[in-house]
Amino acid sequence: MSLKSNFKEKSFLSQSLKSLNKLSETNSYTVDDIDWSHSVDRSKFWAPENLISVSHLPSYKNMSHELKLLWNQLNAVGIAENFMFFEEFSLVPSMTAALKKTNEPELKKAIQNFIDEEIKHALCFKKLILKSMPELYNESNFKFQFIKMSPIVKICYGFLKKYPHFISAWTWLAIFFEERTLMFSKEYIQSHKKDKNQIDELFYQTHYYHMLDEVRHVKMDEYFIRDFYKPFGSIDAQIGAWVVKKVLQRVTYPLSMTKSCITHIKKIAPHLLSKDLENQILHELKSLAKSDTFLQQNLSTEAAPRTQQLMETYPEFSSFWQDLVKT
Repeated sequence: MSLKSNFKEKSFLSQSLKSLNKLSETNSYTVDDIDWSHSVDRSKFWAPENLISVSHLPSYKNMSHELKLLWNQLNAVGIAENFMFFEEFSLVPSMTAALKKTNEPELKKAIQNFIDEEIKHALCFKKLILKSMPELYNESNFKFQFIKMSPIVKICYGFLKKYPHFISAWTWLAIFFEERTLMFSKEYIQSHKKDKNQIDELFYQTHYYHMLDEVRHVKMDEYFIRDFYKPFGSIDAQIGAWVVKKVLQRVTYPLSMTKSCITHIKKIAPHLLSKDLENQILHELKSLAKSDTFLQQNLSTEAAPRTQQLMETYPEFSSFWQDLVKT
């Protein structure tokens, strides 16, 4: 199958809203452009290894291939859940509220395109999840298996969803997650270029097509900041920075995801994970922030350069990334 490849990231460094809207039309695709006739191959990894947090732990080398494979597949489904959750239940409500706050025709059109595309992405990831592990999910009563939020993060998400026009934190979360999406997609593409048989084809296609919209969405950050962040006062800015930090702590440091993977491994193949290895993994997670490869992957200037560059211009985000690393 020949996938669409008509974009160049550098061409999006300076794009007008009119141009972005035109690209949304000319580069559009549907859920059915992904070749769903492929079955998900359980003999392959479903994500590049370096995207799996436990791969940065010393204990990873002690895992059997079977355990690495199962953990990779579970974690890959968890990543898909996270994209689905954030886009459908966080970004779409926030952007819907933003749509009501602007009268600029091109911006309204761009936001509506953004909303439609995020709904499409959520549908793609939901379809991928259901096809990958039907034993864990019920299509008519879909429940997340890997998203476990602490009470404080649950409150943050709930407030953002219900009152997005009061808290501008969603603008920064949108910027970060769109940029993080590009990082994930690039890893899939690089792995696929190195060895087409390394990563499952359907996971590769889903993340590839996801990127085709997100490379344009990243450019929207300037407009979000221009129209929906600067008008807020300092109190809102301080609250927003606090909310962003709490959410990014949950996303960046994967204790919840790791525990969910362990829970499912114990149910699916308990013989693969000894109690000693489980304890070692959980112990090592406490010092994950000291892993050079993990920090490079998640918190370096290369991980989210646009987000960090924009944050540096606002005092409420002073030393934000340094503090996140110390967490």
